[in-house]
Amino acid sequence: MDAMVLVDGLRNAGYDLTREKLISALESIQKKDIGLGPNLQLNFSPTHHKGLNSVYVTVVKDGRPVIVSDWKQLPKD
Repeated sequence: MDAMVLVDGLRNAGYDLTREKLISALESIQKKDIGLGPNLQLNFSPTHHKGLNSVYVTVVKDGRPVIVSDWKQLPKD
């Protein structure tokens, strides 16, 4: 998930990337649907850098994060 957020921030920061542009792009993410349901949307601001208020164990399937609800269903490799 962190990598997905970083890539989104890099895309939004534009081609002339600077530290300031990346920070601004990340802090402008509001109510971003990341595929975990309507109650789990990313929100950042200059004073809020957590994204979500809880930790969710996730795996990426077909390019989308999926919350792990059953540890026995995780791939063995």
